[in-house]
Amino acid sequence: MSRYGTVTVASVESVITRIVESADPTDLQGRANAAIAGIYAIPDGYRVVAITLSGAGDGHTFTVTIEAGLVMDITEGGFVVAPTVSCYLASAAEALLIARGMATPAPASGTIADSQSAGSSKGTRFMGLLVNGMPNAGTVGPTGFTGPTGPTGRTGVTGATGVTGFTGPTGPTGITGAASTVTGPTGDPGGPTGPTGVTGPTNGPTGPTGITGRTGPTGPTGPTGPTGAASTVTGPTGITGASFTGQLLLTAAGGWASLTNGASGISQVETVTNQVNSFFVDFLTAVQSFFEWDVPLPLDYNGGTVTAVFYWLTTSASGNSVVWGIQGRAYADAAVLDQAFGAAVEVTDANNGAGDVNISATTAAVTLAGAPAGGQHLQLRVYRLGSGADNLAATARLLEVRVNYTVA
Repeated sequence: MSRYGTVTVASVESVITRIVESADPTDLQGRANAAIAGIYAIPDGYRVVAITLSGAGDGHTFTVTIEAGLVMDITEGGFVVAPTVSCYLASAAEALLIARGMATPAPASGTIADSQSAGSSKGTRFMGLLVNGMPNAGTVGPTGFTGPTGPTGRTGVTGATGVTGFTGPTGPTGITGAASTVTGPTGDPGGPTGPTGVTGPTNGPTGPTGITGRTGPTGPTGPTGPTGAASTVTGPTGITGASFTGQLLLTAAGGWASLTNGASGISQVETVTNQVNSFFVDFLTAVQSFFEWDVPLPLDYNGGTVTAVFYWLTTSASGNSVVWGIQGRAYADAAVLDQAFGAAVEVTDANNGAGDVNISATTAAVTLAGAPAGGQHLQLRVYRLGSGADNLAATARLLEVRVNYTVA
């Protein structure tokens, strides 16, 4: 900021501010000069005391801030005659210097009172500004003298104090009478009784305590009492410890379609905009189809039920649902492979939109067929129901399945 005068702020009218903005030097110059002309047209009388050029906004915009003081409150400086500004633009500091030399002051001749420059917020453009005019170098004249105070009127005469009368003479002291030699009468024989005398001493001190006699022999121990009845009250059960959960992550790329009523197969797909690559297995609409994995059960598996969560998407924008199902069987050493899967458990999940990842709720508990234990072979089969609540009329693309189990 360049300041050309000093203002004593006596009220809200003491200083006024105008701000103009533009990215074009010719337009910025025109706006600034119009604002200055408007200030000098105010009837109360204002003078410009400060002009500031600065970068503004998220781009190549610049602002010119103009401050003016009320004439009666300016103590020093200010432009008596309205100044003007010239603006010029360049893309680098060296070019800005050249542009300054080519800038045309407005008016074309006069005194340059100030030169300023500022960079844009993005740092690729520079704006320069010339202030044309002559600020008043003198200070405001002194306050006129105060006229003389009129004479004070004379004080009136104080009246005389009256005369004090004289004090009369003190009379003589009388003669002192002779001392009496007569004794006063004796008191009445029936007068009050004198005070009671002091009480004599109490009985003598208590004698010393005699010696304690020796303790007699201890008597024989009595018989042991009968044993009380056994309690029938069971104490409270302790707090059950927290269970820990493990996970099996089954991706579409790691499984295969069943030969009988199998899903449509595995495919790699890339998104159009960001080239995100994923493997899917497609489940067609209106038909039940199956997909399988086999994995060893983790050694820390506790042999109990499991649950599952399905991750999938579709190209349809419909908000209808897909019904997913899961069943499995565990095989111990020497177990025959050709045995039935356990009971299937299903979960219904609504589509969020075309190309959106859908994550289902966790299924109810799934009981694995066989006598499952950690380290056994596990065969898992999932399917799309394709009927009933499964009303999404589009192919569902399965990304992966998360199987949750309890740690022993």
